[in-house]
Amino acid sequence: MSLELCKQAQQAYVNLLGTESLTVDELGQRLDIGLHQLHEHLAQLVAISLVTWDRESGAVQAISPQLGFAGVVASAEAEAARQNHEAENAKAALASLSAEYEASRDRESLVSLSSASAVRARLEELALGAEAECISLNPGRVRPPGVHESSKPLNEQALERGVTIKSIYQASFRHESSTLEYARWLTSKGGLIRTVPVVPFLMIVVDRRVALVPQEIGRPEAGAFEVRAPSLVAGLSTLFDLMWDQAELIDSVVTDRPSKSPTSLEAEIVHLLASGNTDEFVARKLELSVRTVRRLMATVMAQLGARSRFEAGVECMRRGWLT
Repeated sequence: MSLELCKQAQQAYVNLLGTESLTVDELGQRLDIGLHQLHEHLAQLVAISLVTWDRESGAVQAISPQLGFAGVVASAEAEAARQNHEAENAKAALASLSAEYEASRDRESLVSLSSASAVRARLEELALGAEAECISLNPGRVRPPGVHESSKPLNEQALERGVTIKSIYQASFRHESSTLEYARWLTSKGGLIRTVPVVPFLMIVVDRRVALVPQEIGRPEAGAFEVRAPSLVAGLSTLFDLMWDQAELIDSVVTDRPSKSPTSLEAEIVHLLASGNTDEFVARKLELSVRTVRRLMATVMAQLGARSRFEAGVECMRRGWLT
């Protein structure tokens, strides 16, 4: 039962105060409203025990709020207690069922998630349950519209709970505006990002106990495998750690500060082109446009004063920028 009163119902109650009683007609004249509307307000006041209304005589009389509301408030408190009890029972049931659900998955070392939507739903579950750490490998492919925006609330909640988020991106993402913007947002919230020239495949590991890897490399729409076998998850986590140690800090990628030495992406381009590979091959391998490969190579050559790509490679080796 609602305890809220509209403004006119409150005025009707106030007009009854200080009088033994008024008839409905008299009260209507005081309020200057029609009988039909007045009846609605009186019915509301009667429902919460603020007035008595003798419909035969038409007499209406105010009741003390302390007396009239006592039963209503008691009823509302009892209803609130019942709902709280149901909510606590629901929380307990949810926790129990969630534990059973996760335990059932723990018994399976490999679970197939056969669609992109199933993968997204499972990622949300894992993100909400993350306790310590989320690590990921992110190839340089352009993400579908909205992917980054939809992941922000979950990542922000995880970071606020104290979960560490560490991501390795392919360095070519600097040339993809939405991913670059997302990287800046994530680092501003406390996430950690590093880059390498080539990321072999998409991978997400949560709390070093469960991993998601693609069923088909390069085709995220084909779904993913959820891996829980401890030895496999440990191997994937070790791969991440090795790449993280060799990866480049995010600052040199998300800012436009000039550097004396090439970035890891530029160094990889120099290495591949100086080794005799074509621009098209390098572009495909690093998931860049041919135009970007040529532009970055020209930038490095200008910094080094090199007249050819081979000379640029030799000079980078001499300076210790390439191994």
